[in-house]
Amino acid sequence: MDPDSNALALKWVFGFNKDIIRGVHSLANPNRNALFYASAHTGVIYDYEYRTQTLLQGHCNPISCSAISADGRYIVTGDVGADSMVVVWESSSGSPIRTFFNPYPTGVIALDMSADASILALLSEWDPETRTQELSIWEWTNDSETPACALRVVLPDRQHSVRFNPTHVGELLTTGAQSTLFWNWEGGSLRYQRGRISKRNFRQSFGAFTDSTFFPNSYQAVTATADGDIILWDAPSALDATLDHLDGADEGTLRSAIKVVHLSEGPIRCLTLCGDYLVTGGDDGSVRIYDLLFRLEMWFEEIGGGGITSISFSNTGAGPGTVAAGSGGNLNVPDFVVGTRNAYIIGMSADMFSDVAAENRRGTMLVQGVGDQVHALALDPAYPRVAIGVLDGTIQLWNYAEKTLSNVRSVVDYDDPSQKVPPGVRPPPPPVLRPRAFDMGPELAPHPDATTPLPRALLGVGFTCGILKLMDADSLEDLATFRNASTPIHMVRFSRDGTMCATADAEHHVALFRLEAVARPGSVGPAPTGSLALDPDDDEAPVAPATPAAPAALTWVYVGRHQSHSAPITGLIFGTREDGDETLVSVGADKKMVEYDVLNSSFGAGLVLKSRPLPVEHAGAAIPTCVAWHPALPHDFEDRILTANTEFKLKQFNADSKSCRRTSLGPTFGGPLVHLLPVPQGGRPADNADDGAPPELPAVQHVAYATSERVVGLLQFPFDGNPQKMMGVIAHPGSISTCVVGGGREGQPRVLFTAGGEDLAVNVFEINTDALDYAASSSSGDSIDQFINMLEGGREGEEYQAMRDYFSYAELCTAGEETTKERKITGGVPLAAIPSLFRALGFYPSEGEAEAAIDEVKYSQYTSTGELVKSLSLNDFLKLYVNHRPIKGVTREDIEHAFAVLEETGDKKAGISADDLNRILTTEGEPLDERTYKHCLNVLTGEAQLQLGNVNVNDFIDGVLGLADEDEE
Repeated sequence: MDPDSNALALKWVFGFNKDIIRGVHSLANPNRNALFYASAHTGVIYDYEYRTQTLLQGHCNPISCSAISADGRYIVTGDVGADSMVVVWESSSGSPIRTFFNPYPTGVIALDMSADASILALLSEWDPETRTQELSIWEWTNDSETPACALRVVLPDRQHSVRFNPTHVGELLTTGAQSTLFWNWEGGSLRYQRGRISKRNFRQSFGAFTDSTFFPNSYQAVTATADGDIILWDAPSALDATLDHLDGADEGTLRSAIKVVHLSEGPIRCLTLCGDYLVTGGDDGSVRIYDLLFRLEMWFEEIGGGGITSISFSNTGAGPGTVAAGSGGNLNVPDFVVGTRNAYIIGMSADMFSDVAAENRRGTMLVQGVGDQVHALALDPAYPRVAIGVLDGTIQLWNYAEKTLSNVRSVVDYDDPSQKVPPGVRPPPPPVLRPRAFDMGPELAPHPDATTPLPRALLGVGFTCGILKLMDADSLEDLATFRNASTPIHMVRFSRDGTMCATADAEHHVALFRLEAVARPGSVGPAPTGSLALDPDDDEAPVAPATPAAPAALTWVYVGRHQSHSAPITGLIFGTREDGDETLVSVGADKKMVEYDVLNSSFGAGLVLKSRPLPVEHAGAAIPTCVAWHPALPHDFEDRILTANTEFKLKQFNADSKSCRRTSLGPTFGGPLVHLLPVPQGGRPADNADDGAPPELPAVQHVAYATSERVVGLLQFPFDGNPQKMMGVIAHPGSISTCVVGGGREGQPRVLFTAGGEDLAVNVFEINTDALDYAASSSSGDSIDQFINMLEGGREGEEYQAMRDYFSYAELCTAGEETTKERKITGGVPLAAIPSLFRALGFYPSEGEAEAAIDEVKYSQYTSTGELVKSLSLNDFLKLYVNHRPIKGVTREDIEHAFAVLEETGDKKAGISADDLNRILTTEGEPLDERTYKHCLNVLTGEAQLQLGNVNVNDFIDGVLGLADEDEE
């Protein structure tokens, strides 16, 4: 295979940064129909004729601003945040041709390119501490790494946009909410003056300034406001200049307001020029074109896409001539695109203005983004379709192969027919339906009890108000509605055959729903009349049904729910046991794993637990963050459950005993893993695909993961901590709200969809596991070298040399430290030596953690050979140590937090009494016996007991433990 191919390659992006003013740019010319916009931290060149995207990757932060050259040849992008950058791209190829790394510590909030495309103006984000911003001028076509000139000043308010004068490159203006500043850099240095509004001439107040631009071939400029006004700036007359000077204005004021014109009843958000005409777009959703005397020439008021944030004209030449009433001539307007706050990009043409039919004046939808945060994704298991749930109540169904919108539904509120309101009583407002969690079930097999045709597949939608809807995955019509929770549902899962659905909510409940043939209202059909209405505060008793009794039918019924965790549920999965039985497992922040007996659960018995909740993490900071069913690998003879935790560890548990079989180090590229998704192997479905049962999913040899922040990646089974078997990429500049994996069937690529939540972007990555396999198999040297290199200094470092010495000493102790006979060195040490070796190397596990590590080694071969392991070699111990040791040691902050918990206060000075601390250490948690406790204190302090009185955290850290801060070492 090609060694340069990527294991995860970004192929498509849904959504764009809709709130960037002037962030959508037309690149259309006689040779192509394309536009540019930013989606999170990725620039997108979208050819809307052929539906292709060229993705401009390189930014680590959300793109905050962009500009294009007058001829559309160059694109410039900037971002705000740590390690920000500005990149100049060649638009025809999408290749970067100049990059400015970290131009400002705070990032770039606005930029512009001069009319001749030779100069860049960069405006830094406002520094709230110093109340300063910097404007810099860059001659980007030369090789200089410093700006031609720059000026950082304390400004009257935060400036949010910058514009060059199109006819005088030495002039610029910037706009803030309360000021417009005029800058000049002729002579190689920057200076500015604030545009003056004389109270003598203008007595009214003005709304916040939103955008500004120069007039062409003129000294004049205009600023738009949130009140719908346009302020015209010009050089003050001699009389005004004299009077302004007497009023205390700066001598030689560059520009003063000479006129205010009210053009809109709502805020005007963006201004642009089309030749010698001013074009405005505002919150009323209209685009209006004025001559430079502010006479209305053309207007487009039926677009209907929401407030206008961007207007950009193409370079395809003028459109049809239109009689302009204001000037009495012909106004030639090229085609243009607008971006809106409702996340639409709409194509417009001048001939729409003269069309009589209003529906023909709305333009052509080019891009449909997402108008709010995305927290719900689901992939169709049989077809290349993805469901996207938007918090504004919209559900979009996309064919991601053809890049077309198959269906869309807006779910605004829910009127519960079971809620009976007494006459004269005002009914409560219906709950707002905001999709929070999705899952799409597999294709449903024919069922003998079905009285009507079953839907092909179901989409389960959990809402923030606690409602669960089961919808037809094709039509998005309701099939059943349940209201068994009053808090957000944040997980929805279908069983492998699609006949069971489980949910987890914010009150730590797990609920189960099942497709059954029962004499109960709720036949599966095209309307929500088959729903069951239950009291969200009662786990058992149903409320009166929403419809009269119906004959026996195949119906989705509520089975029951259980508050099985005392802290947030972090993982919920259905799994298939070796015997084919389905099971349901959850893990939570309470460090417990719960398995549910779904086969013996019923409406009468409720949701039954298979056993009491079992701990999956020992005392300490580690919390399970997600769960997955471990796929069966060659020579596996037991079912296993896979979890990840906040200490970057992957743990495999026996599904029956819940004992930990293996702990391995997971990816540390970002934060802890919060999603683990098995990746199907590519190829044809299994042979039983035509026997009437749902087709088997292909075998699994890899898993996709996502962290809570920025990073997604792939892991290769079996997990052993080898860093060459894992990879990661930055998928989003901030949080990752959800992700799903699909494809792998005949003719379908395997794909990973990720949603960034607040960045309004859904990314599509194509999965190429061969690239990861190639990297793992072609890593240089023996495989043990990968683990040795994970130690500080590698093979020649002190840590590995100390490990060899301690291991050799443990061998001598095993053979008899004081014997004079010839020792038989086997190359291994007994498992009982593991805790001592750990502690000798500076890793101090609890007794429970040490015992778990011993058990992992003891049973490591049991499922394949049926025998217990009694000793381990140096290489085996190296792997065990690397996988079990913490990523970071215990810090002062950790001890301070522990003391605060013990004290039940946050007062570091108050402390805890010595008697209480002695008692806690010898009786609670994993208590130290009296002899060990006195020995430890004697070694640390020279005393066998803590001195009487209170012990505060600083006394304990400095006087007992003797820890030094890292910067003191």
